[in-house]
Amino acid sequence: MKTLLLKIALLAFVISFASNALAQNVEQLVCKDRSVYEGFIVEQKASKSMTVFAEKATVVIKKSLITSPVTTSHRIENLSEDWQHWVRENLSPETSEITLKSFSSNGITYNNVYVIEDGSYVTFLDLTKRNYTIPWGNVQSTTKTLRSENEFSGVNDVVVTKGGERFVGQITEQCLGQYLKIRTEDDRIVSISPTDLLSTSVEPINDNLPLFKQVRLLDIIEVDGQKIEGVIVSREFGKILCLQFKDGRVREYPIGKVTTYGKRLNPDFVSLKDRIMTVGEIYLDGEKPQMTDRLVRDVGFVIPDTTYITKKKGSKVMLEVNTGCPHHFISVAKTVSINVFKLNEEGKQDRSLGRETIVVAKYDDLLLAPLESKRYLSPLGNVNVEYTFAEEGVYVIYIEGMDKVLVIKVEK
Repeated sequence: MKTLLLKIALLAFVISFASNALAQNVEQLVCKDRSVYEGFIVEQKASKSMTVFAEKATVVIKKSLITSPVTTSHRIENLSEDWQHWVRENLSPETSEITLKSFSSNGITYNNVYVIEDGSYVTFLDLTKRNYTIPWGNVQSTTKTLRSENEFSGVNDVVVTKGGERFVGQITEQCLGQYLKIRTEDDRIVSISPTDLLSTSVEPINDNLPLFKQVRLLDIIEVDGQKIEGVIVSREFGKILCLQFKDGRVREYPIGKVTTYGKRLNPDFVSLKDRIMTVGEIYLDGEKPQMTDRLVRDVGFVIPDTTYITKKKGSKVMLEVNTGCPHHFISVAKTVSINVFKLNEEGKQDRSLGRETIVVAKYDDLLLAPLESKRYLSPLGNVNVEYTFAEEGVYVIYIEGMDKVLVIKVEK
């Protein structure tokens, strides 16, 4: 079902690229000493060590190994955005200042970390983006961040057992020498012993993008002293792995000849996301707009004095709306001023009350001569409509089933 929706319109997506979309952890390395490193594994030397590039690290160190400790106080507004976000999420909103510590341990210097727990062992938070090398014997497991429900690019993992079972989904956890867990497409969690594994592979979830653009991390393997970069598209345990290059070529390598594995952020990765919206929710150019009450008259919608949404002449406007029905009528028309008889208390025109000038979006204009637009459906069923306002004036966007309208004033 998801694949079919993807083919509707790529233009409906919110598109972001790896250079600014990956300020998040992709993998987490969990250690036996309770340390957790969140980022991605940049190098893995079997039976020796793992090196992680971490954007966030919760580290546990024996207190007796800490040297040269220095304590400093910091105003929250002077800290990095990462620290400010963490303070907002984990401490009191009224917190204006926190105490950070700097020290050395085993030849490593830690600057401005937050001590979470003190005692014989010190647990602290480090938000410095850096590499950490973890001894192999301290590694307990690795976990992966699941793809979000509104993301429509990426890869699925395919796990095949020696018994012939095939599971498709996302590998969520691997515990060295003990098990591999995969969350299947039907939301089951399946745990598989390494002795039962035959192979793993990846397949793209979006038929409209090449595999290379749907992988967040590129694989780097070292064979015969040479580092080779691509995407490991399949692996038959104990035998062969297949590496796909950027140009689409695929080459096999004996697993026994691979001395190290590593990863780096893929600069060509494209994240395609759709907005999750409730029925009746509206966004205009990515923000929730102010709506205006519409007064119904026989000629059209009367627009009362209101605060307009102001746009520049020639600008493009993107409307996103969840109407509950993708076929609901949506139209834009330029308002006009007309002179009509005033209404009496019964809501009927009364010649005895004289005339008034009203600003109205005529029904005929909305139905028969609306502003030209581009309309398409997003994968999650949101209606996306793009308008270009070539002329100055006041415009009304009418959405079927809604009691209010959008009023846009286009200026020079």
